[in-house]
Amino acid sequence: MDLYKRLRTREVLHPAWHKVRESGYKPSSSEKTRNLVRQFDANWLRNLERIRAKLKDQSFSFTGETGVLVPKGKGKFGVRPLVIAPIENRIVRRGILEVLQGYGANSEHRQRRWPGVPAVREIMSTRTSVGGISERGVPHGLALIDNAVRNGDHWFVRSD
Repeated sequence: MDLYKRLRTREVLHPAWHKVRESGYKPSSSEKTRNLVRQFDANWLRNLERIRAKLKDQSFSFTGETGVLVPKGKGKFGVRPLVIAPIENRIVRRGILEVLQGYGANSEHRQRRWPGVPAVREIMSTRTSVGGISERGVPHGLALIDNAVRNGDHWFVRSD
């Protein structure tokens, strides 16, 4: 199965939606985002089928995104540029991530798991890769920084 066909399967889109839903309800400080998630959630199955159909006939488009400038945190000067994307875009992006990095436990039926793209998995296995990796996150990243400082390192390279 090619990667594009895999993206538009229920095995990919349903978990992608659940991740987007989870991050849009509680952690989001934006009332607008929480409302958009609620609206999508009210008919989530029909909405996902609509996305699947658009992906199948290749009419899905990443549109409707808005750039905003958000002030940096307390004591910091300047702004952070952010892009606010519609829920549909977030789901498809999350689905792409799932297809690239792999999904499903070995105990699951083979149709519900996928090992991912080997080159992507190799990059993800780098010990300093943090973002978007389910077993890693902020605590892992902070521990890497803490260990580096304790070892006398004072410079870093950031990528995104």
